[in-house]
Amino acid sequence: MKAFDIALTKAKKYRLDTAYGDRQVHLMILATHPDHQRQGAGTRHCQWGMELAKEKNSAVTLFSSPMGTRLYTELEFKILDYVTVQVVGEEKKLSIGVMAYDKAFLDR
Repeated sequence: MKAFDIALTKAKKYRLDTAYGDRQVHLMILATHPDHQRQGAGTRHCQWGMELAKEKNSAVTLFSSPMGTRLYTELEFKILDYVTVQVVGEEKKLSIGVMAYDKAFLDR
């Protein structure tokens, strides 16, 4: 978790905050219980964030697991970059998508 936190904090600062500053609604840790997946809960949560961003004339930003990328791309989020999370001394690593929905931000 420490490696995950360090990597994402750094990516937010350098990839998202640099691009959007305080003109972003950053959605954190969106997850749906497996019993309720594919029923629209994730979409509704994202749409809530997208509406909030529209009201604030801001972009929506988030980090996506490989499993979540499909949902976000269907909602027109764009992949800006990838962050690799790897614990020192371990072979396994995780690729996290850095994503933004900036239609509201660009349409101002």
